[in-house]
Amino acid sequence: MKAILQASKFEFFKTDFNNSGIFEQLVAIIEQGTGVNLDIRETAFNILSNLCRDSRENQKEFRRKKGIEMLKHNLAYSQVEQTGNASTFLLAVLDCLSSTIFGNKRSESHFLDIEGVYVLLDLAEVCEDSLKRICLSSICTILENAKSFQYFVEWSSSKTTVNASQMLIKLYQDEDKRFGVTNDNGILQNVERPLNPNDSYFVRKNGGNLNPDGTVRSQMESNQMPGSSSS
Repeated sequence: MKAILQASKFEFFKTDFNNSGIFEQLVAIIEQGTGVNLDIRETAFNILSNLCRDSRENQKEFRRKKGIEMLKHNLAYSQVEQTGNASTFLLAVLDCLSSTIFGNKRSESHFLDIEGVYVLLDLAEVCEDSLKRICLSSICTILENAKSFQYFVEWSSSKTTVNASQMLIKLYQDEDKRFGVTNDNGILQNVERPLNPNDSYFVRKNGGNLNPDGTVRSQMESNQMPGSSSS
């Protein structure tokens, strides 16, 4: 399967694999669920993602083989057994969602008809932090389809009964707390860079050498700071 995974990245093999009936075989592997190792199913999703990326014909074949229904089922976090790496598996499923459905009107319409938005919102609420960004990005993409609005409005959490807007606000607040964004009763304290957290990759990368406006402090400025020593 690793050889097929590498070959699936090239345009020539996309058509060749389609004609050989690979979609039916890959979907069958994934649909066996726990009967097949999680890593193998993850590889199958990666192959499907490569084959369908920028290929209308392969996206159509994926839809014909009931791939969208299979994809929705595997987006359910509770369905992922913990025998393998659940995070990379769900990452592969979300990547497959992007390649096989987004940008294809018929595929998007079918995904909406089978209430795929509900599953995406369920996943965004419970998945670990490493998956939240790509999950929220997927939600943003499908919401560009005007038909998705009713599903967004109708969704409510089975865990907390909050609606979609409330859930997204809660995720925003959790991110603020996680990265140390300061506010006073909900009022942002840094109007110049309101979303620049105290603890972020940008801050860690520059060793804390940031000016109050968030720009990177030069070496000369750092040497002039109180307590610093110059050579």
